[in-house]
Amino acid sequence: MDNEVLVVLAPSPDAALREAVQRIGARFHVVSTLGARLLVLRAGADAHAEIAQLPGVQAVAADAHAVAGLHGLDENEQLFAAAWAAQGAKSGPRRGAGLDWDAPGFEPPGR
Repeated sequence: MDNEVLVVLAPSPDAALREAVQRIGARFHVVSTLGARLLVLRAGADAHAEIAQLPGVQAVAADAHAVAGLHGLDENEQLFAAAWAAQGAKSGPRRGAGLDWDAPGFEPPGR
């Protein structure tokens, strides 16, 4: 089963960062990004070591504990990483998750 990992790219010139993102995006599904340095990828647990060895990758974090150990992030990057890590701590599926806003048994917004 695939899960998400947070990837931090090494500080590099813009062209090198774009190349690293293209290389990674050709191999893994990019779920989200922040700027040119942070990527959230969907990848199997067995791919973490492979991702860490890719050119341009500075760090790979698979959970909140690993995110806490990341260094060299600016304030926005820290916030993005913390938010990504926090989503794994959700209590579970919500009633109606994934349904249309007007699905039977639910009130549309603003009523």
